[in-house]
This record gives sequence, C-alpha cells and structure tokens, in this order.
Amino acid sequence: MSRSELRHAQSPQAALRAAQELLLKLRSDGLTWRQIAARPEYAGVTAGMLCDLSHGIEPKSDETRRRLKLSTTIVMTEQRVCARCSRLFIPNVPWRKLCPICSPPEKR
Repeated sequence: MSRSELRHAQSPQAALRAAQELLLKLRSDGLTWRQIAARPEYAGVTAGMLCDLSHGIEPKSDETRRRLKLSTTIVMTEQRVCARCSRLFIPNVPWRKLCPICSPPEKR
C-alpha cells in the first residue's frame, strides 16, 4: 500500500492496519528497523516505535501520530447505559456500571 493510499484510509483503524502492512512489507524486503527509521518518510520516529507499530501497538504521542500520518484524535466509542437512571455515559474504568451523576467518584 502506498503512502497516498495510507493518507486516504477510511478510519483510524484502517490507517493503522495500512501502516502496519507497509512496515511489514518493508521488513520482509530485508530492511532492518533502523534502516526503515532512517528513510525520509519516517523522520523523527524511532526504530522501536516502528517495530511496535508493526505488532499493532498504537503510538499515543500526537507528534508521532502526525509524523506517521495517523489520525491524532482518538475516538471513544464505548458508551454504557446507567443501571440506575438509564442515562448514556462513557465509563472512566471498565467496571463502572453507574453514571457519574448517580455514583460520583470518591474524593480522597
């Protein structure tokens, strides 16, 4: 997949998969991670980050995401319905069943 196709990918997950496939193709051509990181299109991205990206680990830094032409906005899609009041809310921890209005976080 070319760099232009990577830029026009449909979703953040598709862009990540496209970048992963491109890195794995370069790696299968016999290049080391350091040689890939030395290429101009990966300027400023470490060899370790490229290796992590090839294994499906997303970069969290906005600067790294910009350099790799990935989306810099992370979309949270998991919404739940509060068990007490039936409001929609986005949980801050996986085990939260009640919205923050019905069960506010404890102050320490």
